[in-house]
Amino acid sequence: MMTLAYDTSLPTVNSIKTVAVLERMDVVVRELQVIERRTGLEKTFAVGELVLRHFFDENPQRWRERKRNKNHSIRRLAEQAGCPFRKSSLNDAVAIYVLAEELPCVRTPEHLNTLLGLFFLLYRSSPSALYF
Repeated sequence: MMTLAYDTSLPTVNSIKTVAVLERMDVVVRELQVIERRTGLEKTFAVGELVLRHFFDENPQRWRERKRNKNHSIRRLAEQAGCPFRKSSLNDAVAIYVLAEELPCVRTPEHLNTLLGLFFLLYRSSPSALYF
């Protein structure tokens, strides 16, 4: 019986994909570190836009669909060494960014605070009723 020898020095498709994902994560983490120096809504909008662009192709519907099925991209991003934000902060930033894009009138802090206050009040009374 003849045995075949495989060249293990060549990268596999899975290893190439893994390296590409890790490189993408590193790029996003570095951008988040720069954004972290900003303040207020400017920081929130920048984080939300960055995450939506890099992981959801700037498509809020893709973010909404994945949110219900546990978003692994945001979780993995938050777990990266050097990432200055927690998973919940990243997810909240995307939610606020999407909301502001769909309702431009909420781009001021006062309007956003009012709307988020209503959202959390409704969420406490019926969490399953509120899906972005």
